[in-house]
Amino acid sequence: MSLYEYTPPKSNKKALGVIIILLSLAIGLFAFTMIFPNIALRWLVQLIAVLALVAVIFIISRYIAKSFLYTIVQNDDGTLDLNIAEITNAGRKKITVCRIALANIEEAVLVSTSIPESVEKGGVLTQRAKSEHRKSFNYCPDINPSEFCIILVEECGEKFILKLSPDATLWEYLEK
Repeated sequence: MSLYEYTPPKSNKKALGVIIILLSLAIGLFAFTMIFPNIALRWLVQLIAVLALVAVIFIISRYIAKSFLYTIVQNDDGTLDLNIAEITNAGRKKITVCRIALANIEEAVLVSTSIPESVEKGGVLTQRAKSEHRKSFNYCPDINPSEFCIILVEECGEKFILKLSPDATLWEYLEK
C-alpha cells in the first residue's frame, strides 16, 4: 500500500546551459576542421567534437527526458520501503530502479548549499562512502541541485549511497 508519493520538480536551466555550450563547442570544432582541412591532428579536434555530442546525448537522456518518482510503501508486515522509479516517455514508461527498506538506512543528511554545515556533513558522508567502496546512485532530477539528501544504506548485505531530492514529508520518513 502506497503511503506517500513525490515527484521532485525539475529545473532544466543548468542542463540546457551545458547542452548549449557543448553543442556550440561541437559545431565550432567541426566548422574549424572544415575551414582548415590540413591542420595537424585534425582527427583529435573532430574526436573532441564527437565527445561533446555524446555528452549532449547523455545529458538529454538523463536530465531532460527522465523524471523520478519516490514512493513510500507499507508492506504487509508493517515495514516501510522506499521505491524509486524512473519515468520516461512523458510518463508512459515507469521502471522501478531502487527499492530499500527504511529500516536499513544507516545515516541520512539533508544538504543545502545555503547551509555550510550541511554541505560539510554531506562531504563527510560522501568521503566515508568512498573509503568503504560503496556503490553510488544519483536519483536527483537536476545536474547540481541546491538542496538534496545523501543516504547511506545497507540492503541485502550490500552497502551503497543514494542521492535524492526529497520534500519535507519524504525527508521525515527518511530521517526516522
